[in-house]
Amino acid sequence: MQLVPVASLVLASTLAALAMRPEPAAPAPFGPGAVLGLQKQLFAAIDAGDEAKAAALLDDTKEGGWSDGENGGIERPTLMLLDARGLPVFAHGADAARALLAATARASKDGGPEWTTRIVRSRADCPSGELSYAVLEFERSRGVKGGVQRYRSTVLARWTDGRMKLVHWHVSAADESTAKLAAADSKR
Repeated sequence: MQLVPVASLVLASTLAALAMRPEPAAPAPFGPGAVLGLQKQLFAAIDAGDEAKAAALLDDTKEGGWSDGENGGIERPTLMLLDARGLPVFAHGADAARALLAATARASKDGGPEWTTRIVRSRADCPSGELSYAVLEFERSRGVKGGVQRYRSTVLARWTDGRMKLVHWHVSAADESTAKLAAADSKR
């Protein structure tokens, strides 16, 4: 009859140990959600006109020969965006990419109505910390009467400095009206 008190003691000890455990830490921001999180942070910084926050999301560590411009590679980071008129603009290398993101963010705080960016569709994967991706369709709108412009985006990201950072970002028009605006401006 000694088994019952021993079993009770084991059960009570186990429950007490579980009750005293600290709360689990928040899960590490890994996986596809981290890549989408990077893109959301980037959109928020650009919409708010926060040049420093946008630039801080660039991976400029230049680690690894596959992405540093050596032997014909593309210098990292590389941005292929659209300007306010929908015309393509390019930046290759950390300094040029920071300058382009700063100009993009600066354009969002020109005194007009607030910008809003919304991800409509996404597909992301994080096969490794060395290179992960997201393919997005997103909308940018300005104020109530600013209209909506739709874009497609490809992001390549890398885990560095304790977070996902941008290695490559390509944006293009996703709908006919946005593409027509760019085409009309390019003829001027």
